[in-house]
Amino acid sequence: MRAAESIRLTCQKLYPDAQVLHIDMTDYLDGIAHIYVIWFYSFFSVHIPSTYKFIYYITDNGFIQKIFPLLAPIIRLGSRKLFKRINDYRPDEIIATHFLPPLILPKKISAPVSVVITDYNAHRIWLAPKVKTFFVATDEIKNDLEKLNIKSVVSGIPIHPHFFKEKNTDELKKQLNIENDWPVILIMPIFFGSII
Repeated sequence: MRAAESIRLTCQKLYPDAQVLHIDMTDYLDGIAHIYVIWFYSFFSVHIPSTYKFIYYITDNGFIQKIFPLLAPIIRLGSRKLFKRINDYRPDEIIATHFLPPLILPKKISAPVSVVITDYNAHRIWLAPKVKTFFVATDEIKNDLEKLNIKSVVSGIPIHPHFFKEKNTDELKKQLNIENDWPVILIMPIFFGSII
């Protein structure tokens, strides 16, 4: 979500004449799609992170690329509102920051799809066929994809334009009541503060 919003804000700043719409696909899902995308991920990553970690690792292989297209039609059933929203907007390009859209988008949506892999690993589930461009965080991921004959662009993971504004360190320390010259370390926990 944050990566997608960062892309929208950056496009808005650099290309003010372009129309950019950020769609949170979870707002448009129901039925099985809602259960899989929202409930399954939230439940396992928060309550049983070891199971989520296990599923993550066992699905990082070529088999998942063969089995997921068989499951995609079931998720498509709960995605009709999402497809209608995309068709109504008629985009020239779709940029996905989640692995699911390129896997479930029907052929009638003619806009090319690019994918920003927002992990520091190119898990096989991200590698949907017919993706125009993969954007990755590091050269290592690019090299891993090249071994699979997949081309990619090293772009980093999108961040909010606010992070690029120059700031005065002394003033920030005063605002945060930091009264020393020690280095400041920012610790950023992952999803719901849980570590997997």
